[in-house]
Parts: sequence; C-alpha cells; structure tokens
Amino acid sequence: MADANNNPASNVAAAIAAALAWSSTPEARKAAVSYLESVKTGEIRFLASTSFLLVKKDWSSEIRLHAFKMLQHLVRLRWEELNPTERRDFANVAVELMSEIADPCEEWALKSQTAALLAEIVRREGINLWQELFPSLVSLSSKGPIQAELVSMMLRWLPEDITVHNEDLEGDRRRLLLRGLTQSLPEILPLLYTLLERHFGAAISEVGRQQLDIAKQHAAAVTATLNAINAYAEWAPLPDLAKYGIIHGCGFLLSSPDFRLHACEFFKLVSPRKRPFDASSSASEFDSAMRDVFQILMNVSGEFLHRSVTNAGVIDESEFEFAEYICESMVSLGSANLQCISGDDAKLTIYLQQVIPLG
Repeated sequence: MADANNNPASNVAAAIAAALAWSSTPEARKAAVSYLESVKTGEIRFLASTSFLLVKKDWSSEIRLHAFKMLQHLVRLRWEELNPTERRDFANVAVELMSEIADPCEEWALKSQTAALLAEIVRREGINLWQELFPSLVSLSSKGPIQAELVSMMLRWLPEDITVHNEDLEGDRRRLLLRGLTQSLPEILPLLYTLLERHFGAAISEVGRQQLDIAKQHAAAVTATLNAINAYAEWAPLPDLAKYGIIHGCGFLLSSPDFRLHACEFFKLVSPRKRPFDASSSASEFDSAMRDVFQILMNVSGEFLHRSVTNAGVIDESEFEFAEYICESMVSLGSANLQCISGDDAKLTIYLQQVIPLG
C-alpha cells in the first residue's frame, strides 16, 4: 500500500478503484468518475504530481494504468499550460520512470504505457527535446534486454502520428514531426540495428547455455526492435534503411523461425515503396537499395521452393504465413519496382522463375 498520509494521491486512487470496481454502486461509480474528471481538468501541477505518484509500484496495476492515462491526457491536451522548465522536468521524470519500470516482474501493459508516454512527450515538444533525451535513451538501452525492449517500444510509438491518421493532429504538426524524425534517422536507425544485432546474438548465446529465462528477455528485445523498425519502414527513405544496415539485418532474420514473421513484415512494407521521380542521386540510391531487397527475397523464396520440392510439395503448417508474406512481397516488388532489375537479364529471369510458382 502507498503512504496513508498521502491523502491527495490516496483519494484519487480510491476514486479510480471505485470507478473500476464491479461491486461499486452506480451512484458511487458516477461520483468517482466525476471526481476523476475534476482532477483531469483541475490544477495541472496537482494532476501531474499525483499521477506520477500513482504510477509507482506501490499501487495496483489497475490504478497505475489509469494514472498513465491521466498523464497521457495531460500531455495530449494540456501540455502548453506547463512552462518550458516544467515540461523539461516532466520529460526527465518520464525517462526516470522508464528506468524504474525495467523489471522482469513488471506487466507488459505498464511497460508499454511508459514507453508510449515518453513518445507522446517527444511528439508534443519536438525535435529539440528528442536531441536532449537521446543520449539518456542510448545509455538506458545498453543496460540490459528489458531496458532495450523499453527503448525500442518508445521508438516504435514515436512516429505513430505519421503512420496512423490522427484527426486531432494538425497538418503542420504532422509535417514538423516527419521532418524532425527524418533528420533524426542517422541516430535512430543505427541504434535499432545495434539493438537487433546485440540481442539476437545474446538470445542465441543464452539458449546455448540453457539460460532460457534470460534468452526470452533478449528475444523480447529483438521483437520490440523489429516492431520499431516496421514503424519506420513505410516512410523512412529506403537508402537510409540500406545505409544503416536495417535491410541487411531484417534479411538475416528471415532465416530465424522465431523472428522471421516480424522480419517479413518489414519486406512487405518496403516492397511497394515508390521510386523517386527525378533522376537525382536519391533515385539511383533507391534502385541500389531495392536491388538488395530483390536479392534477399529471391534468395529466401528460392530456398523455400527448394524445400517444398525436396519435401514433395508438402509445406509445414507453421510455414504457411511465412510463405504468404514472401509471396506478397515478391508480387509487390514486381508490380512497383521491376525496373530495378529489368536491366539484369539473369536476375529478371530468376525472379520470373520464382514468382510464378509462388503465385
């Protein structure tokens, strides 16, 4: 239990409990909801300090999750009411909270909410805050697989307003976010590649040592990193995804049964990307990167076809979804980017030989 002398936080906690409890009477639930709404619309510093108290481990998961929602409400709808110093302090507390919640016993939902909160703060405050926080996040991600998972989750949420239509987000804000994140890709993408490489290797190593619980933590970090990468795959410039090793890393993981579906999602997203219309260096860099994508997918589809022939056409049920992803990506490549290999008769022939049986 939390400190009983902390009456304001205890009152809010009691209201959350009453609002969520099945045993509450309609009148009690209505009163609790009304009180919580008054807190959300009331004095902003009380809302912030009380909510930060209620996300601590002293409280139940239900109360903590609701407190996270209150913090996110503040950031989304009342952020401008805080002065610049208060906003920086708020962000620093959120980073500290990520460090505190990096615990094997913490629920995934609480970790996710912590990462989402910090991502929301960065989206609201902009690129300058991101540049200030980035060294702390790199340091945090290097401390262990759970910390790496949290940082990757935060990076996955960061571009959400770009990839998901949000009617509440003004066009100018969306453009500013896109510009800021694009400028930050030379920091973000190498970090994601490092986390992918580090924790995939560690997961394999720990499995070999029969340290399965630790291996699962590293595997969770790999999955979170792949999810983050896929949040950038739709819009980050393709040459950047190639330059910083992302295409290569995801291609390597296509051979891993544990991670190949997440890696397939990356190729499903990049395969239909459109080539720049101009004849600039960016267009030739795009072609080069897309040729790498072609080669990776042709290799994996060739291996898949070889296995199916060797097994007399029998495909293991666990491979159906993998095969579907590869098929979709290969067709997308041919539909949108065949020009990247049309000048290479050998590659074009191999592509056609493979994509027809896949289809």
